[in-house]
Amino acid sequence: MALGKIAAQTLLRDTTPITRLRGRWSAYEGVKLMPTFHPAYLLRSPEEKKKAWEDLQLVTAFAAQAAVALENSRLYQETQRAYEELSETQDPATHGAESQRGGRQERRATDPIGGPEAVD
Repeated sequence: MALGKIAAQTLLRDTTPITRLRGRWSAYEGVKLMPTFHPAYLLRSPEEKKKAWEDLQLVTAFAAQAAVALENSRLYQETQRAYEELSETQDPATHGAESQRGGRQERRATDPIGGPEAVD
């Protein structure tokens, strides 16, 4: 958040009034930025508090979404590491059954009586 006209205009290198900048996402060096009113201005103009509260709610919602995305990324990486570790340490007797049959694939067909039947 950029609190106030000076912060917003300096970061964004824009002379647009804060009343037009606030409430809309901008970007500062590739990072999302929400300009809003300065706290001192809100003390002098309590009627503007609702607008500042709306800006803060937008920032809070964005932060919550970012936290979920980061957690999802962490969980994905953790799952990938666990899968790779499991693949590396898997017992050849259960992992390489294909090589024990001389490299040929075994197909299964359904027996009319209901049980599987090996087919070469």
